[in-house]
Amino acid sequence: RKPAPPPAPEIVHWMKGMSVGKQRRNIATGLRVKVRFVTKSNKRGKDGKPLRRLKWYGGVVTDVATSGKRIKIKYDDGTSEVADFPDKDIVVDDEDNRRHRLGVPADAFIPPPPQSPSPSPERRPPAPP
Repeated sequence: RKPAPPPAPEIVHWMKGMSVGKQRRNIATGLRVKVRFVTKSNKRGKDGKPLRRLKWYGGVVTDVATSGKRIKIKYDDGTSEVADFPDKDIVVDDEDNRRHRLGVPADAFIPPPPQSPSPSPERRPPAPP
C-alpha cells in the first residue's frame, strides 16, 4: 500500500465539529476518503516499546448503508473494508488523493474559507490646531 498525504488540519477539525447526523446524511458513494492506520515502527522509544507511526491511505466510498452508519471503502491498492461511519480515522478528502467522482457533492465536508479580518480604518495624524 502506498500511503496518502495526511489531510489538512482544518479538514480534520471541520469534520470533528460536524454532527454525526450531518456526516451520515452527506456521505455518498464516489467520495474520496483518507483512512488513518497505526503501524508499529522498528524503532523503540525510551520505554523500550515499539514506536507507533500514523499512516494515511486513500480510497473511495463504494457503498453506504441506508442510515449512513456503515460504509464500504475500496482502497487504491484494491483491498476493501466495511467501516462504521463516522469514525475519527476516516476523513472525506480528495486533496492529493485523486478526485471525488464527478457530480458527487462533497461541499458538506469542505470547511469554509477563513474569514479575513475586517480592514482597520487608516490612522491619520491629528489635524494641527
